[in-house]
Amino acid sequence: MVPSSVQNGVAETAKSTQSRGFLTRRRKQKPLQERSKRGVGFPVEQLPEELLAKIFLWHILDVCAATAAASHSFTFFRSDDDHLPITGRSSPAPYSWLKIRHVCRAWRRVALAYPQLSTHIFLTRPECVLDLLDRSGALHLSIYDPSLDYTYANKENVAESCKLVLAHADRIRHGCLPLPDDLTIYEAQEAFSGTRGRTLCLRLMFTGYGQTSSPFSSTADFPQLQELSCYNYNITIPGHIPSTPHLRTLNLAGCFDSIPADDLLILLGSMPNLEQLSLDLVVVENGDWPHLDEPDLAVGKKHKASLPSLQRLRLCGRFATSSLFFLRQIEYPPSTSLDLCFWACSQAAHSRCSCLTTLLMAIADRWTGFDESPYHHLSLTCPSTKSEGSFHTQLWHADAESFVQECHNGTSNFFRMAFYSVDAEQRSAIYAFLHALPHLPQLRSANIAEWGVFWDTAPWVRLLGAMPALQKLNLMYEVPRTHRYTPLLDVDALCPSLSELNVVESRMWRLTRRRRPAAPADAPASGVTLADIAHGLASRDMGEGEDKLDAEAKLGVNFSSRAAIHWPRTLRRLQCTRFASWLEERLPTTTSSPGRGSG
Repeated sequence: MVPSSVQNGVAETAKSTQSRGFLTRRRKQKPLQERSKRGVGFPVEQLPEELLAKIFLWHILDVCAATAAASHSFTFFRSDDDHLPITGRSSPAPYSWLKIRHVCRAWRRVALAYPQLSTHIFLTRPECVLDLLDRSGALHLSIYDPSLDYTYANKENVAESCKLVLAHADRIRHGCLPLPDDLTIYEAQEAFSGTRGRTLCLRLMFTGYGQTSSPFSSTADFPQLQELSCYNYNITIPGHIPSTPHLRTLNLAGCFDSIPADDLLILLGSMPNLEQLSLDLVVVENGDWPHLDEPDLAVGKKHKASLPSLQRLRLCGRFATSSLFFLRQIEYPPSTSLDLCFWACSQAAHSRCSCLTTLLMAIADRWTGFDESPYHHLSLTCPSTKSEGSFHTQLWHADAESFVQECHNGTSNFFRMAFYSVDAEQRSAIYAFLHALPHLPQLRSANIAEWGVFWDTAPWVRLLGAMPALQKLNLMYEVPRTHRYTPLLDVDALCPSLSELNVVESRMWRLTRRRRPAAPADAPASGVTLADIAHGLASRDMGEGEDKLDAEAKLGVNFSSRAAIHWPRTLRRLQCTRFASWLEERLPTTTSSPGRGSG
């Protein structure tokens, strides 16, 4: 027999179903005019066309931003305007927003009636470009380049689209143009001749083997231009430099015929309002730079450029000495953020002189006038001193979380310097520069990583001894399988304010799994490595009973096979093993069980 509660539930369900069916039938019987008066239906139908067009424009801007962020044609250009999120493979197609024209008649009427919705153009299919150019009327244009892979895979479409856009060059407000191979320099100069008062941002890239002539004619005038980026050709031909009185950002990269230093300094001297400057493989690097220890110093005879408003400067070159000599000729504020990248330290003419040390010391001397330290954190990545390798140094002011969030757009670093090939003597000059930093005693945290075993060890004790205010220290290093740790004599005086120590120790060779000798025959008997410092800091002041607990509460130590810190990209794939078993006795609070290295 069915319980009464179940019968009541079935009855209520049937009654509710009948009620919903009744309401549905009643609603269908009402006239369409009455439903419209009472607001029943889709609310979007009641939006004014102006507001609906504004919503469409927001959607178009989101699609363009996501697609442009995934484009790789101009990724070497970074500026404050590059706020686009990195979406990767999930980015939409350039013209995916065109589907709003096919939703309904009302949407199609709005999408085609407002010219502003057709002003954002990707250089992909010529028929789409031509349709948008016709519908945009005389409004400003924003031109986006497709990805680099698409550009080279569809050269004909991109070239035809680019030529269609160049016919409306006077309307371009923001333009990223991959200029095709068959576009002659005369066609480019004709497109960019005269006054272009609407253009605010212009990024040009020749997709061929390099163009040594300027695309700007002698009559080119860009009175409102704020950003100019050029790749793969030379713009410093005398008489062919565009007039840009309000230029704030200049990016030059990949010049096949490098620009003479004097010509480039003259060009920069005519741009006193520059705030951001990026020069990648642009300056001629020959041996005509004199030695700084020569009595008749010819550097002072060269041109100088004054950039009083400069905020960020990126300089990438083959040799550090030539690039730093060029940097010496630029007058910029001490607060300018520097990003320096070099393939090697010196060419043959400066391989055994002290010019590198002098030039690096000149950079450190510029920071002595600060009342407060412009940097509080240090990141140092270095290779073995027995073989050449890359060397990276970073100084920044924000905390670690802000640094990770901002490092992708380059706004967090106060100073960054990278050498991709250095020897032991040149490495000594870099260590001398680090030790001469004026605000080194005020550093709060440091990340130090080294790969390869240090047999002629770096001056770690001296460097860390100059950081009395250091509160957090992150260490990552490699040691040989048979390494014996050297006890530190005065470990209590090293980093007295240290409250957190994170160590990642690896007993595996980074580049190969082949077994190698434990130590060379000429290895020094007394050399302090990062491993010795890590063990000394972890075990200092550790007594018995309450003293040991107080020491552990004072200094938090974490030995792990995975680093919960931000390391340079070159070390992210470094395989690390857990520490030795003796950590169980010294660090009983460690949650992970240590293991043994392999390989």
